Amino acid sequence: MAAGIGALLMFYLDPARGRRRRALVRDKVVRAGNSAAEVLEGTRRDLGNRLQGVKARVQRMRDTSPVDDAVLSDRVRAQLGRYTTHARDLQVDVCDGEVTLRGAVADGEASRLLRAVKRVPGVCEVMDLTEVNRSLPAVSSRAMSVPAMLLAATGAALAARAARPLLRA
Repeated sequence: MAAGIGALLMFYLDPARGRRRRALVRDKVVRAGNSAAEVLEGTRRDLGNRLQGVKARVQRMRDTSPVDDAVLSDRVRAQLGRYTTHARDLQVDVCDGEVTLRGAVADGEASRLLRAVKRVPGVCEVMDLTEVNRSLPAVSSRAMSVPAMLLAATGAALAARAARPLLRA
């Protein structure tokens, strides 16, 4: 071990090339520190933005003010695409917070679809006039919950941000 330390000291304290070697090591350490600071700053901003999104979502869920029928219809339509493969086959009618669904849905989608529509902010009641069509293929996987989406997106963002300095080298 003493020989290794001696060789390392000789390598860095060499009068001919030691100064250059020390400068290279110093520059690499400074670059690594700067890259780590950039990654941490980007991650801080990313998490801050995600927290603002969660805060906005919570505020929207607490909001009990009446919602315009056109806005509510658009919100329900947006949810339909996440829970059924045949959203175009469904007709959505909204009147004073009461949503009426008409059309054909696949066998495995009906219950999840109704639960999703009931959770849309502004929906007071859901009238289910859909018909279960066993010949329609159902959505193969469940839609991700909001916490699962946040975890997946945050993990991917952190991994990409951490790999960025390595890709530049």
